[in-house]
Amino acid sequence: MRTRTTTALLLACAASAAHAQAALNDTGQTLCYSNTGTTACSDPDFPGQDARYGRDAAQAAGQLPPKTGGGVAAFDFTAIASSGQPVNPSAGTHPCVRDNVTGLTWKVATVDGLDWTEGPAYAATHNACGYGDWRMPTRRELLSIANRAGAGPDGDYFTGTILLPAWTADAYAHAAGHAWYVLPTGGADFTVQTSTGPARYVRGAPAPAATFTIHPDGTATDAATALVWDRCHLGEDASVNTVCAEAAALPASHTWQQALQTVAQLNARPGGYRGHSDWRLPNVAELESLMDMAFAERSPSDQLAFPGNTAGNYYWSSTTYAAEATPVHAWYVNVLTGAVGAREKTDTLLVRLVRGGGPLAAFDALAAPPTPHNPSAPTATPVPTLGHAALALLSASVAGLGFWRRRRGGF
Repeated sequence: MRTRTTTALLLACAASAAHAQAALNDTGQTLCYSNTGTTACSDPDFPGQDARYGRDAAQAAGQLPPKTGGGVAAFDFTAIASSGQPVNPSAGTHPCVRDNVTGLTWKVATVDGLDWTEGPAYAATHNACGYGDWRMPTRRELLSIANRAGAGPDGDYFTGTILLPAWTADAYAHAAGHAWYVLPTGGADFTVQTSTGPARYVRGAPAPAATFTIHPDGTATDAATALVWDRCHLGEDASVNTVCAEAAALPASHTWQQALQTVAQLNARPGGYRGHSDWRLPNVAELESLMDMAFAERSPSDQLAFPGNTAGNYYWSSTTYAAEATPVHAWYVNVLTGAVGAREKTDTLLVRLVRGGGPLAAFDALAAPPTPHNPSAPTATPVPTLGHAALALLSASVAGLGFWRRRRGGF
């Protein structure tokens, strides 16, 4: 579905048409990083990172209600038996998992050896956990279970998950005969539809499409996520649209550290930026939510809400690529192709700011009151990073779109 834009006036006239809000899983990242290792989230040299904000930070601070199920960070999964009833995941034999944040239910096992056209037909033959309405997931749905702390989907629930790409239901709109796949660690790229690889099936209602409301202060709100976006990237040419005049006065290209520091500096100056002082560099899940897989031109696809995007394609997120021994890369989104990958933190990319998203997305761990330790609360288990052998399966180059190794005859 194509995104659409409304002005605040038109939205007010149509106030009776309420939009469902999509629940975005957080990234699972609970540590903050420098260019080469971990650091305190209060480190002024690397401020405003992924782990400081959002559901994961709120979970760590004890500010979320008790989970329905379990899972690392703020993920909330329930293991489902063949009967369709919840079970303890410790046995590791459950065939399905319900995501209590997004409402989606997943099959644990993947089906290997399928080309993209075979995936939907194979899904139609499945009956698992009492359901027969399984389907291929959209790219965003499959990305929603990626734990970007570095270890792939939660192994207590997605037991035996292979560290290989999986097909999505989304064709690659820029080139006929191509489709999107997703890596367990959270990357997304495209390949020819005749390639063979695994498919992981899902059931449940798809999330609503993005619907942007333009505001006079140079921002646009996505009704699907409640995120408030700067309509211009920093350094945007004001000749494209006069709304970009304030952004045009700032540098366009930033290293990852410079991007984090620039956001902090804008928040600290009198009056902030565009009249607000609670901006942040979006995490990779938030940044990816702007992409429209059905749109065959430059994304974000709503050019009325996001004019221009003429300076380049790659945008930084606040999320470090943690699946490596030395975390020298951070996640980006390529807004021309939609690809999600990682670049060296010393590379210079573009920056688009975000704020809001509701009280959970905007939760700031450094601004929150301390929560007394609850001795009865479960102790968080550190998430291991992938070993070198597993990384060899996943990574070939983190310099561009050829981010991950494809298997012979397949992905």
